[in-house]
Amino acid sequence: MRNVVAALVFVIVVLAFVGVGAPANEEVHETEAAEELEVAKPEVAEPKVPTTCERYGQVAQDIVETRFPKPEPGPNARAYEGEDGYRGALLYATSARIKSLFWWCEREHLRLRVPGARVFYGKDIETALRNLLWDFHDRGLEPANDGIKITLEHLYTPESAHFDPLDERLRRRP
Repeated sequence: MRNVVAALVFVIVVLAFVGVGAPANEEVHETEAAEELEVAKPEVAEPKVPTTCERYGQVAQDIVETRFPKPEPGPNARAYEGEDGYRGALLYATSARIKSLFWWCEREHLRLRVPGARVFYGKDIETALRNLLWDFHDRGLEPANDGIKITLEHLYTPESAHFDPLDERLRRRP
């Protein structure tokens, strides 16, 4: 008997809520929220325009990737496919590429870190920085005109070289 009474009370409560509905204020609030959802359409993100420093960092990355491309499969590389459906991975006979350049921007100061001066064909880190500046010049960029400070650091030693656009010595070709 208790179960019958509980079920009857439950049905009456459900019918009361369905029949009566929500108060007028809440209905308006829900309508406003629904209108806000309809009005708030997802905004299309504008493509991010790189800063001058980021542009120089990307160009430096392109220079290094051009000089040290991803290794191609060697003559012994092959994909194994057995009769049982097993497929092996493509093996490279050459060594895996090690990242040769790390760069980041601190406002308009480009900081590059390399494992050695050889990345920019230099005998030391200062010569490598001069070579990098000439590579920028060959690609149509002028760090002195753009006001970019550049620091080239050695990854494993405390050696570093700095370019300041106000310093006249590094503007001239050695």
